[in-house]
Amino acid sequence: DRFIVTRADHYYLCEHDVSGLNQSEIWIPKGEHYGGYTDRHWVLSKQNVLSALNLYPYMLQKRMDFVSQNFNPEGLTKRLWAEMGLTAVQVFPRVMFTCAVPGDEMSSLGSKMGSVPVREGVYLKYHPEYALSYEGCGLPMNPIDKQMKKPPRSFRSQW
Repeated sequence: DRFIVTRADHYYLCEHDVSGLNQSEIWIPKGEHYGGYTDRHWVLSKQNVLSALNLYPYMLQKRMDFVSQNFNPEGLTKRLWAEMGLTAVQVFPRVMFTCAVPGDEMSSLGSKMGSVPVREGVYLKYHPEYALSYEGCGLPMNPIDKQMKKPPRSFRSQW
């Protein structure tokens, strides 16, 4: 059994085949690690799903400790998993990127994304994920990159 913990705002460019991933390890997509492990997408198995998800109660109970140490979510995930003995973490080629729709007020779209959608009605949030998804799927880059004035920077907020 496999468990995929992910965001609802991921756009998949190709099939996300997890059948060849070692079940004794936690799998995360390439990129967007920021000194830790991405919190946007995990492939887990029945051997590690409960332990991996157990970081959330700890994070919520000790939130102020982490705020004072200025941990980002990725660094915190790596630290807590290490404390729990979850050190078998591997990276697979990214096949998805985070997206938004027009009017998505919680996104970091703003001027950095411009007004060019990646697909009709689908806008890009993080350019590095977008590029890595095309690479991971073995696809040539989409012509949208030629339409952007400059590639946007990836937005990261601190806690």
